[in-house]
Amino acid sequence: MEDLEEHLDPAVLDFIQDFEDDVAEGVDRPLGFYLKRYPEAETQVAAEFLRRRAAAGEESRQNEQKAMKERGSELQRAKSQ
Repeated sequence: MEDLEEHLDPAVLDFIQDFEDDVAEGVDRPLGFYLKRYPEAETQVAAEFLRRRAAAGEESRQNEQKAMKERGSELQRAKSQ
């Protein structure tokens, strides 16, 4: 199977690296920031930005649900003791 990144515009690859670096550093930049930085690939950058934000949002939601389940289990254990 071919690597997906082989089909991406180099500007999109640069965006992905910048976005991942920003996330790792705890920096939350708006889409407009990246669009100004990569005007030659606006459509692709916007799509990738939204995809990554949606994925991050889903991961955050799943982490919150897991934490709530764990708290509920702890409360149940505490009540039964």
